[in-house]
Amino acid sequence: MEGGLILLCKYISDTLPIKVSAGGNLNSVLRKLCDNWNSLEVDTILLRYYVPGHDRCFLRNEEEFRNMISLISAFELKFVDISVSDSKTVSLDCKTVSHDCDTVFGNEGSAITTYCSSTNSRALLSSSWSSVITHVGQRFERGVAEFRDALCKFSIERGFKFDYMRNNNGRVDAQCSNRYSDDCRWYICAKVSKVSGFCYIRKLVNEHSCPIVLRKEKSERLSCKVISGLIVDILREKPTLCSNDIVLHFLTNYGYTISYEKAWKALERAKGLIFGDASESFKQLHWYIEAARSFNHGSHIDLEVDQVSKRFQRLFVSYHACIHGFNHCRPVLFIDGTFLKGRFKGILLSATAKNGNQGLYPLAYAVVDSENYDNWL
Repeated sequence: MEGGLILLCKYISDTLPIKVSAGGNLNSVLRKLCDNWNSLEVDTILLRYYVPGHDRCFLRNEEEFRNMISLISAFELKFVDISVSDSKTVSLDCKTVSHDCDTVFGNEGSAITTYCSSTNSRALLSSSWSSVITHVGQRFERGVAEFRDALCKFSIERGFKFDYMRNNNGRVDAQCSNRYSDDCRWYICAKVSKVSGFCYIRKLVNEHSCPIVLRKEKSERLSCKVISGLIVDILREKPTLCSNDIVLHFLTNYGYTISYEKAWKALERAKGLIFGDASESFKQLHWYIEAARSFNHGSHIDLEVDQVSKRFQRLFVSYHACIHGFNHCRPVLFIDGTFLKGRFKGILLSATAKNGNQGLYPLAYAVVDSENYDNWL
């Protein structure tokens, strides 16, 4: 614990940082709390803290204080949040801990189950991931892609890292990343049946001989691909879902911290799964124009492409029914433009009329790169 440990003691809405050195003790912390908050008394203070995977860890005596220091050293935490409450009034829930942990080394991790009380108020959505891989012969009907997804979720929730030894469309072999450093024997092999196309687990050594590893708030296996698969249904119900919503959703419901960039990439991937790839849609424009002209005679559709770069420049669309119906509208056009929020941006221009029922009548629209004089003409 070089440089000491910072305890962020929170009481109601106030926070008091307390630096604890290697020779610190619980009594000194309690005295500082009472000096800062006059309403507290040493004999009635209740302290709780959090380590990854275990909340509501009590801090009631000097022995538990030393155990906390050992756990913090094992998890390599930089600072820890302490929930302060008064037994005379109300008990407060434990808060989260900020950490930068990788692996718990040695036998210090065994103290976790002895001194920590894991009584989560509610189960996280990822709690079932620890049992997605169970036995030899387990079947994955969507093939090797489903197995890879399950393997990633399994390692994320169990808190270990693995490396692919073989990874192709017919077979996946993976081993613990600590196989050579700590001689860990964890291993899994899955193969795809040529008859059914299902993926089956053929070999599984589901025991770790490496040092204890607990669930972490961040995992490199929590990739954009995994995240996108988890938010597809949410995006269908809420098309306006943004990256910040995803970050908050995973922190609240899964207990994992993901970056804004990863959330954005996952959102783009999920949109592609639902609505199709945005770049591929441009390749379908020629087919769409030919189909519209064939089945909607009299429509005016014009696509312009940059002759040098061969990139999309602008598209004008006015269907025959809209053109014919304009003859029965007031001879006034309302023109306007708005920016597009998709991957490739752009501007949507529209020409709208007003019918006899005082309703808006769409006559034509255009997708252009910018709103200027040439594009309006």
